[in-house]
Amino acid sequence: MSSFKDVPDFVSNSNNLVFGGGGNYSKDDMLYKYNATADGDSFHLTKRTSLVWDYTAYRIIGVDTFEKNYSNKYGEKAYDKAYQETGLSRDEMEKLGKEARWHVDQLFNQKRISLYRPKSGLKIGDRQGAFAQVEVNGKKMDLGIYLASRGLSMLRDGGADGGGTSHIPPILPSGMKKNDYIRAYREAEAFANENRLGRFNLATHEDRMKRKSRLRYLRSIPTPH
Repeated sequence: MSSFKDVPDFVSNSNNLVFGGGGNYSKDDMLYKYNATADGDSFHLTKRTSLVWDYTAYRIIGVDTFEKNYSNKYGEKAYDKAYQETGLSRDEMEKLGKEARWHVDQLFNQKRISLYRPKSGLKIGDRQGAFAQVEVNGKKMDLGIYLASRGLSMLRDGGADGGGTSHIPPILPSGMKKNDYIRAYREAEAFANENRLGRFNLATHEDRMKRKSRLRYLRSIPTPH
């Protein structure tokens, strides 16, 4: 697994970009509820330590990671979609999903996590949508932009599950705008690409296109009877 070293300054600066005392958000300080079966973008957080079943399920804005396991029915559909976007194999995606989950566990375990949720209410699927503020190497920053800088999270255009641009509110908790967040996120992705981190380390764009072309060819061959 990759470490937390070499976090670029612009990722650390995401704290000032995203978080602040904006009046349109409520801040929840929550404890992490570990769930061994969850993926890197699934979070159960609680305000209590005694009642383990008393928790809130959050979907973090800007966080859309690969699955740890694509073997179930939902996973098959998710894999097909992710393959069309990345050209990565199932094993490669699951490796990235496990790495994203490792980062989340390290950043959240035994810590209080600050979540900023719109007062107007934001549901992503059946979960509460919120920005997550985490601490890396003693510096606070946005979880989505951090994971993007490691090549472990994506921000799709439109209304993708959790990781779509349509889920980003027009105004951030800091008072900055939605497009400011998208611009910083794309910069984080570009950093990961340039440094071959996460998904960008597994295959170049040319490699992925060759792999997809090869798969289309193989699928076009008639099946022997």
